[in-house]
Amino acid sequence: MGRLRTRTRYNKRSYESESKDPNKVFIIAVEGNETEAQYFCGLENNSKYLGIPSTVRIEVLDRYDTKSAPKYVVELLEEYIREGYTTTFIDKFKDTIENAGLGDTAENLIRKYFEDKISSETRKEMERLIYEADRDRIYYQYLETWNIDKKEFCVVFDRDKQSTKPWDFSQVVKDSIEKGYRVVITNPCFEFWLLLHVCDVQKEYSLDEIIQNRSVSRDKNFVDSKLSEILGGYNKSNIKFEEIFMNKIDIAIKREKEYATYWKDIINNVGSNVGSFIEDIRKR
Repeated sequence: MGRLRTRTRYNKRSYESESKDPNKVFIIAVEGNETEAQYFCGLENNSKYLGIPSTVRIEVLDRYDTKSAPKYVVELLEEYIREGYTTTFIDKFKDTIENAGLGDTAENLIRKYFEDKISSETRKEMERLIYEADRDRIYYQYLETWNIDKKEFCVVFDRDKQSTKPWDFSQVVKDSIEKGYRVVITNPCFEFWLLLHVCDVQKEYSLDEIIQNRSVSRDKNFVDSKLSEILGGYNKSNIKFEEIFMNKIDIAIKREKEYATYWKDIINNVGSNVGSFIEDIRKR
């Protein structure tokens, strides 16, 4: 494994004593560990306020690597399905160490740890990793208590035509649907969905400006830049879900309906079905 863990494992709802057993658990794989992950974790953490039933859970898978193409999102989900429940503590711990960048193999580091042949700094880091690996193992056991028929597996994709060829993207989407996964798509990018929260996009920008989403600086495309202008700055690593977006979800859902919302249409047109996904969650 080596790159799989659950990002929402310590969210505000998972272990509340008054929580009901879930009727539905959405297991979500997203691109990267920043924008999309924060947004869906925000939905889970604020579920009561957002009208999401207490019998629904949203669990976002986290990853250790930086691979974000659609096929890797599917691989992450399938890695969870295939191995998530069967990983032993020692396997999880070895994987965690291998990805920690401590400068040696897991086997050597474990041996040196018990032989007291590592620095105090490395020892402290390994003990932190032991704690983290064991927490993940316990959380997988917790998820295993939910029946498979209660789980809905979801993948979240950006269309991002600059990095994914149309045929490749369409094929990944079709394959995911055939496997029974729920597909959530934004075109051209997830920031388009965020922009719908804070701006009447249809009135302010042309379809061509949005769909082209041209690069305007070293680290921003058109949609990113407009989001940043409106918000007075935009940081993918800290989107401030509760402060900026949480109270504007309903207006974003309304605006989303002005664009493509069916997955086949979104592939080649400006659109999103994130709002439709949220509406569905609220009805469960």
